Amino acid sequence: MSTLTLSPQRLAELEQFAREHGQTAEDVLGEAVSGYLDWQTSAFETDEAQYAADLDEAFEEHTALGSFNPLNATRTVCWSG
Repeated sequence: MSTLTLSPQRLAELEQFAREHGQTAEDVLGEAVSGYLDWQTSAFETDEAQYAADLDEAFEEHTALGSFNPLNATRTVCWSG
């Protein structure tokens, strides 16, 4: 089991919130962390999809200008994740 250190004020707020909602402080904190991590994951996936859409749009605009030569063009998309 790991231990987290919270300020006395934050711990009091967490415990009061948990009491008001009929839960334990551990359950409330676990749900909050889980929700945040889910949000981070979905935000990353949305950003990744938007990045790909922006690249596609830029590629289409570039080819529409007539400056695209398919004989010497390569299209590589890389991102980490």
